Amino acid sequence: MGVRYEDDCAGCGKPCIGDLCRYKKKAIYFCDECLDDLNPIKLYHYEDAELCASCLLGHFDTVR
Repeated sequence: MGVRYEDDCAGCGKPCIGDLCRYKKKAIYFCDECLDDLNPIKLYHYEDAELCASCLLGHFDTVR
């Protein structure tokens, strides 16, 4: 699946609450084929992979 988690600490200056902070393990969604970071709404599930529109279209032949 096209998701990885990164520590994206915002440096807010408040005491750190560790894993409870929404920035500690921020989900980064990406296309499994081209590896571009994307909004999860713009990913499509195809053959056990999450693909962007460009990569998804590459799996199909063009019809006249």
